[in-house]
Amino acid sequence: MSIKGDILRPMGINNFCVDEFTEEVQFTDPALTDEQKTTLESRYASEKHTIRLRNIRNSKLQLSDWTQVGDIPVGIQTAWAEYRAKLRDLPATTADHSNVTWPIPPST
Repeated sequence: MSIKGDILRPMGINNFCVDEFTEEVQFTDPALTDEQKTTLESRYASEKHTIRLRNIRNSKLQLSDWTQVGDIPVGIQTAWAEYRAKLRDLPATTADHSNVTWPIPPST
């Protein structure tokens, strides 16, 4: 799903198409007023970087899930647990969600 879709669906807006390349939305719900459409576009503009940050963070967490399995040596688990904690602290620990300094994964 696109970032705009991530914003619109929780708002109860389901009748739309998103151009995946331009992120332009075509609303197909005739009940939406121009004012509502403008509000949705404004909300997208203010939230898109945070949603993108969360999507990337969640992907990085998922890719490092293997490090927390019981048969991984404790030293490796600990190093990766610290890295994963820094990931989970995002987006709260960064002021500019469009320019994130990502934690560096352990080399182990």
